[in-house]
Amino acid sequence: MEEPKPIIPAEVDNSEFVDRIAYEPSFFCEGRLAPSAFALTLKGEAYISVFRNSYYSFADIDLPKARTEGDTVAGIAQLLVKEIRSIPSPTPESTVSVTVEATSSPKYPFHAGIFISIDGIPIKGGMQHTTPWLMYVQKELVERATFIPISKLLMHKTQEEGSQ
Repeated sequence: MEEPKPIIPAEVDNSEFVDRIAYEPSFFCEGRLAPSAFALTLKGEAYISVFRNSYYSFADIDLPKARTEGDTVAGIAQLLVKEIRSIPSPTPESTVSVTVEATSSPKYPFHAGIFISIDGIPIKGGMQHTTPWLMYVQKELVERATFIPISKLLMHKTQEEGSQ
């Protein structure tokens, strides 16, 4: 008998972890997770896509395709929502706000987005004048992220299958 799917709350709680699929080589520099892992690459892109960790299994999903030809999935960058929301403004003259909100879809009901705004103005991909602030937030996200390699994620699935 199949386990019932969990009910996914509409609000993303501070105690939740979210996962960003990490592709290599684009999301890495000198073997470490790079700020590019949290880029808004498409013009008009409104948020950084993440999955709500408690509501999916990495090995059981159809992973999104890499945007860069030649990239492969390296693992996930995992972040605690409370840590994301606590990113401070870089200067007293501006207010940088980083939020995490549910952005579910039929294919990914466990999907969420990291939204960034500066002085109340939402930041979107392709907005050149926001680059310094976006780069600041990207670096802060990297500092707060824990990278989990795909080998460890798939090993966890193998252990689960073996215990059944």
